[in-house]
Amino acid sequence: MPVENHVLTVRPVYDEVTYVLANKISVHFIKYARDRLYVIWDLLDADATRESYEVNIIRRNPLIVAGFSHGLEDAIISDDGTRGFLDVGNTITTNNRIVYLCACHTGKQLAPACVDVGAKAVLAYDDTLTIIVDSETLEPAEGFKEVLAEKPARIFDGLTVQQVYDEVIAEYNKWIEYWDNRPEEYAPIIADVLRHDRDHFKLYGNGTSRITLSHWVLIGITDILSITYVILHTIRNIIRLYKLFKR
Repeated sequence: MPVENHVLTVRPVYDEVTYVLANKISVHFIKYARDRLYVIWDLLDADATRESYEVNIIRRNPLIVAGFSHGLEDAIISDDGTRGFLDVGNTITTNNRIVYLCACHTGKQLAPACVDVGAKAVLAYDDTLTIIVDSETLEPAEGFKEVLAEKPARIFDGLTVQQVYDEVIAEYNKWIEYWDNRPEEYAPIIADVLRHDRDHFKLYGNGTSRITLSHWVLIGITDILSITYVILHTIRNIIRLYKLFKR
């Protein structure tokens, strides 16, 4: 069985788009997981190869696999920009896992193929995924990191995949409405891009799939409760002593 609190992220960097995905988008997904004490095994840049992916699937046995790259109908592309680290030829690596493919077109063939071999659930886009960025800083326009990273990362809060999907769609709607009502001349373009991305974001497989909270989080909660008990017990004894001496 996959390790509940292990996450494998794959983030090649070989052009401007993958640079944005790696440095402006996926970092928020990873930070969200790390803040909740999940263990991230991150294949970045030159490490984002098919070989490294397959080795880490076996060695780390993650429950969550997240890829941020260009996509084809049957593959999500690796570090060299030409072949997939995950494609219809090695979908068995997704068996019993939850998969997020932040990439174009992967919902066409790849996501269903993953489910066919036993992936619990897959979130993916079945058409072009477009991100609008600042031409100088490459910072994404407001709304994109939220829908592509922060809301998908809600899986680490113990939500089901269906709940995560619903939250992503709701977040898309929020930012579409925001840009529909902005005065900038480019605002309608951003709204239309977000609208297109929303309409092609799909859930495949079992929407009731979820991960449990990281056991480190649960340990932390237990520790907090224990400390709270000790503090309250100490306060109660101090009050008793105060009353005793006051008499």
